[in-house]
Amino acid sequence: MTTSSIITHPHSQLPAIDDPDIYIPPHISASDDELGLPPLPPFMEAQPFGLDAHGSLIKQVRGSTIVATVEQMQESLARRLDRELAAQWNADERATRIAQAKENALDELLKRLNHALLDPHFHLTRESLLDPSRYYSYEFNLFINDHARELSGDPNFYFHRGVHTLSGAIISLIRPLPLQQVYNLLPRFTAKLSDADVRVVSTTSNSATIRWHGQRQINKMPKAIHHRYIRMACRAYQGAYSAAPRLHSGLQAATIKETHCQLDGGEYCEWELTWHEPRSSVFNLFSRRNRKEAVPVVGSKDFSSPLVNAGYSLPTLRPESDLGAMPRYIHGALFGADESGKPISHIRGTLLFSAVQQLYESTAKRVEAELPSTLSPQERAARIEQAQSDAFDELVERINQAIVDPRCPCPSNLRRPAFLFSSRH
Repeated sequence: MTTSSIITHPHSQLPAIDDPDIYIPPHISASDDELGLPPLPPFMEAQPFGLDAHGSLIKQVRGSTIVATVEQMQESLARRLDRELAAQWNADERATRIAQAKENALDELLKRLNHALLDPHFHLTRESLLDPSRYYSYEFNLFINDHARELSGDPNFYFHRGVHTLSGAIISLIRPLPLQQVYNLLPRFTAKLSDADVRVVSTTSNSATIRWHGQRQINKMPKAIHHRYIRMACRAYQGAYSAAPRLHSGLQAATIKETHCQLDGGEYCEWELTWHEPRSSVFNLFSRRNRKEAVPVVGSKDFSSPLVNAGYSLPTLRPESDLGAMPRYIHGALFGADESGKPISHIRGTLLFSAVQQLYESTAKRVEAELPSTLSPQERAARIEQAQSDAFDELVERINQAIVDPRCPCPSNLRRPAFLFSSRH
């Protein structure tokens, strides 16, 4: 047997798939027969990854999304078996059997995928399938999700996979922001995982209406799988978006109402999400947004820091010319293990996200002062929010440009930096 490829999900803040706070609407569990869906074809028609016929890299779906699918398959399988074997085996015996079942499921998944790939040059191994740096086609994404769902035995697999597509990095990035603004930024996050056309129709402090226009994606895949892809993607988006309140601030997951679906012939899928804050909660008592120094609501008139509000005088800073120019590139590893194998722990991630929070506050304050007084409050809020989003994207772009591609063997032979960070990943 090859090296174990059992995946333990690294994001402990993600809710369990059987968490009672994750509301799953009845339509999520509808079967293929109930929806009148055609079966999955036995073979893929298009090239699954690599360069297309025009020499362009196929970049429709990120490898991190594919890895999340494998993770969800193994986790769903493990939870199902743990329930089924509880009466027959003790904890240690169950763990052994579940571990073997995970390995077997991954082997079977690879077998099915390679069978569907007629060209042996595209056959996958465990190592290649679990490489998050790769890119794939939408067609491949459907095939792996469809087979993973069947192997997991989870009728709500697509929904749960959507929840776990949200990485720890995304969760950390969104926490400094107001929840309403998180939903306004969802299209930007989604666009980094695929070429999806997701639009926010409206948001309030406890609700959001979101639309997914799937035509852009389904036009890039065979017609025979259009409906199956819509069902898969629609359920996954609902899972990811409904989990945002829980992952952001410990609230109950959003309740979903599906008002339009492309499976019914509509131009888009539309979901109304609502959430509410519990009346009493230790988490909410100490959460960032309930403290006095919380991120200001977009459109409010006070964007000053707590020190300025309290009347403190800020010191005069030395001019940048006295500090010297910033180096063009970051040298050395940013995180993970250093050259001696020891973890890099110079600063905590919370400090970096405080800088992001301050970027939002300072940008809002500057734009608020620059806008003409004739604008309506709604227009001022919209422009401030757009400026904050643009500033965040520019920050990520600059960091990416300073990161030397780790695959480059020689510092003097610099290539375009790899995008290791993403504002929408």
